[in-house]
Amino acid sequence: TCLKFSNAKIKCWGAGGSGRLGQGSTVNIGDGANEINESLSYVELGAGFNVDHVSTGSTHTCAVSTTGSLKCWGGNASGQLGLGDVLARGDTVGEMDDALPAVNVGTGRTVVQVAAGQDHTCALLDDSTIKCWGLNTSGQLGIGSTVTIGDGAGEMGNSLAVTSLSTTATPTAIYAGYLHNCAILSDNTLKCWGAGQQGRLGQGSMTTRGDGAGEMGNSLAVSALGTALSPDFASLGSNFSCARLTGNVAKCWGRNSNGQLLKGSTTALGDGAGEMGDALTTMNFGTGRTVIELQVGSVFGCARLDNGVVKCFG
Repeated sequence: TCLKFSNAKIKCWGAGGSGRLGQGSTVNIGDGANEINESLSYVELGAGFNVDHVSTGSTHTCAVSTTGSLKCWGGNASGQLGLGDVLARGDTVGEMDDALPAVNVGTGRTVVQVAAGQDHTCALLDDSTIKCWGLNTSGQLGIGSTVTIGDGAGEMGNSLAVTSLSTTATPTAIYAGYLHNCAILSDNTLKCWGAGQQGRLGQGSMTTRGDGAGEMGNSLAVSALGTALSPDFASLGSNFSCARLTGNVAKCWGRNSNGQLLKGSTTALGDGAGEMGDALTTMNFGTGRTVIELQVGSVFGCARLDNGVVKCFG
């Protein structure tokens, strides 16, 4: 877990493996008495790096500065840190602060939003494009192959391919799950790609998208969310996806093994024809209640409602 403070710095705690907490060690923090208080050090990201937002993956963490610089640390077995190697960062002394390089996403480009997945990372750039790197076993990088990117020299920067989503609309937000991603586009649609098992892409099948030629761009179908309903926010779990829609209602689809779709069953949705769109009902948090904020984890989620109450499910 990472928390941003009003001084534009962050503190992280929990599992410390691979240096994901950015403390120059692999020690867990928060499992013992008096480990989370004023003595917990800020994550040092270098002079002038004021954190705008932070995103946590399975074993790595990424932060974007207020000027659009991106730094990632922790596990790097698949090049998810975007530094052209597979060396972990933040697990030993001297690897953080100014010693941690910024991720090169292209000449003159800055990062608007970062989304860290299981072992991959995606970034929405200032030119309204998306670039992804790291593990690509399920086409989660959206480049029409399963080649891992970012683990070798010369693969980042201008060499890093843009994830093609549409020729008529541009992405406005990016969200990452374990092996899939979703983006909101300027035409108020949602497109998802990567692993398709359990229907997490919301395309009425379990077909993986983005791992072969011709599957992205205009060929990538939108996730049907219902008549007159447009997404304004999304959050992805390990095998399921959720979106907040017009009118502050929410829908989830994909795996439902723990009731994480809030349907009163454990049946997956979105993996067969006729299950999305108007057939997919909105989540019921109580009569008249609307969703202000929605965040999901691997097999659970929590919603902050209009009456100030938080409800969790899964």
